[in-house]
Amino acid sequence: MDLLIKGGRLVSGEPADVLVDGGAIVAVGSHPGAVADEVVDAAGLVVAPGLVDGHRHVWQAPLRGIGADMTLPDYFVAVLGRALDAYTPADAHLATLLGAAEALDAGITTVFDWCNAAKTPEHLDAVLDAYATAGIRAVVAHAGPGQEAAAEVLAGLRGRVRGGLAILGPQYGGWDDSARQIRLARDLGMVASMHLAGGFGAEPDAPLTRLHEAGLLGGHLQLVHLNAMTPHEARLLAESGAGVTATPVVEGTMGHGASPTRGSPRRAGGADSAPTWP
Repeated sequence: MDLLIKGGRLVSGEPADVLVDGGAIVAVGSHPGAVADEVVDAAGLVVAPGLVDGHRHVWQAPLRGIGADMTLPDYFVAVLGRALDAYTPADAHLATLLGAAEALDAGITTVFDWCNAAKTPEHLDAVLDAYATAGIRAVVAHAGPGQEAAAEVLAGLRGRVRGGLAILGPQYGGWDDSARQIRLARDLGMVASMHLAGGFGAEPDAPLTRLHEAGLLGGHLQLVHLNAMTPHEARLLAESGAGVTATPVVEGTMGHGASPTRGSPRRAGGADSAPTWP
């Protein structure tokens, strides 16, 4: 046995030992006589699976606390403008290390990194090197110039760090560029992530409906925020298997609107289980 986590308490409340062998959990329960190469005394602690942060701008870790009251337009100017422009590859490396360490310290073992900091091939190499050092699992979603060339590099990643694309999408960028980027990610077996409010425009020109009509919705797509999502759009997403990530604190402070998870919606799996909204 490789590892024994002894005497902790599961999230569900009961005390238990956790045995790990070959990187897999092989037993959970009372095992007083268990022997392992490494023993962790978890008495007084909670033993829980690692958490997943589905939308994190990891490079922004050094900026923590300086923009808590920023509006979204302020953020575009100060953070995506002045701060990002000043980042060197060395800065990107250190910022990624700091952000990964913060995540691990909070119990987050996997991050989806919306990586604006990969501005050049040198910046991308610095970010990937930081993840190799940190040991956290990550999807590095490339945003910005040189995306097509970077996509080839990221698509070849295996192991703890994988690649993805972070794109403007049809609500904040051009339709043709968005469709091309989504197809590129799908063809390379990666996820394409975009910020989207949903609900804008009349059918069939609303972005989500247009993505559906073009056959671009699916498990290769991750949509962030969706504060204006309609019940119809929720059904389209559920049927396609596309991922949705909500960030309620940021959405509330930056004026995105109420969270799409507000109220108690039923599962949006079809007409008979359409969500209800207050």
